[in-house]
Amino acid sequence: MVHNIGYKLFNNKMIDRAILAKTKTPINEKDLFKDYVTVINIEVSSFCNRKCSYCPVSFLEKRRGKIIFMEDDVYHKLIANLKEIDFSEKLVFNLYNEPLAAKKEFYKKLRYAKKELPNARLFFNSNGDYLDVDTLDTLAEIGVVYINVT
Repeated sequence: MVHNIGYKLFNNKMIDRAILAKTKTPINEKDLFKDYVTVINIEVSSFCNRKCSYCPVSFLEKRRGKIIFMEDDVYHKLIANLKEIDFSEKLVFNLYNEPLAAKKEFYKKLRYAKKELPNARLFFNSNGDYLDVDTLDTLAEIGVVYINVT
C-alpha cells in the first residue's frame, strides 16, 4: 500500500513524497534547503598540525605546510546564500583541519558568520593544541556554542 503522507526523517519531520518523485512538479529549492538541511560544514583553512591515524588526509603533507584560508569572496558568497534563507541551524567550521592554528583569521570568519547569520549556531572541532582560557573567552564572545575537542 502506498501512502501519500510522506516519509519520516530521524527528527520525526515529514518529507513530502513529491520531493523524491521524478516529476515536473515545481519545487522551491531554497525552501527545501531551509526545511531539511540542518548542518553545514565549512573548512575555512587547509592546515592541520597533527597526523592522526584515523584521518583520511593525514598522509597529505600539503596539510602541514602553509596555512591557506578560503578566499573571502567565496566565503562571503556562501554566507550570503545562507543569509537569503535566514539559516538558523548548525554551522560547523571544520572538516579535516585545525581551525585554531591561525586564530586571528579564524575569529574573523566566525565573526562575519555570526554578524550575517545571527541565529545560526556556531560549532567546530579542535585537537585542543591551541586552546587556552583567552581563546575560550574570545570564542564565547563571538558566539561559538560548541567545541568538540578530539
